[in-house]
Amino acid sequence: MIGKWTGVPFRTFLQRIGADTTAKYVGFECADGYYSSIDMASALHPQTFLTFKISDEILAPRYGYPLSCASRPSSASRIRNGSRPCM
Repeated sequence: MIGKWTGVPFRTFLQRIGADTTAKYVGFECADGYYSSIDMASALHPQTFLTFKISDEILAPRYGYPLSCASRPSSASRIRNGSRPCM
């Protein structure tokens, strides 16, 4: 879906939780056991966001409710795709 994503820059989230930004990768574990990761350079990119809305509406499960990681175009376009919530 093409739409306006609303969220927080992933870099800001990582800094607030005190993550080790010198690590090579960031891992994502979802409620149903799905696991994915992105490299730290992509995670820190200014166009990578933890999103909770698309087109001004709360994410639907098919878009990764409650959160999805929208990433810059040269890496995965979204970390979560489908109905598995990831946090």
